[in-house]
Amino acid sequence: MKRRMRILVGTHRKLALFWTGYASSQIGTSAWRLALPWVVLLQTGRVWSLVAVSLASIVPELLLGPLAGALADRLPRLPTLLLLDGFRCTLYVACFLALFATGTSQTAIYALTAVQVADTSAGILFTSARAPHA
Repeated sequence: MKRRMRILVGTHRKLALFWTGYASSQIGTSAWRLALPWVVLLQTGRVWSLVAVSLASIVPELLLGPLAGALADRLPRLPTLLLLDGFRCTLYVACFLALFATGTSQTAIYALTAVQVADTSAGILFTSARAPHA
């Protein structure tokens, strides 16, 4: 079995690297989307803050969803995927560093909400670009 996997990965190295990066990206994104509302609720103690962060991930999907597919069809697939995932990674790292430097204040909560909007918007285009073209 190991020999078969080694041969498979060896012949499709680029595909294996892409899917490894994609899997780690999905795990990070899922952890972010699970942890962010929880952190906001714990830090503010207000349910409306939780609602605002949750809406920050829903509203961009509603507004940008129909447009993202058309845009993704006009862009080259691999560079688009790499650029969007790099943008999302940079967004997460910058958010972590900002929170580490400033702590969790009300301004940080607003910044997290803005990051959530940017992440969801980039994620919609990423998902559209990843889908097979017609």
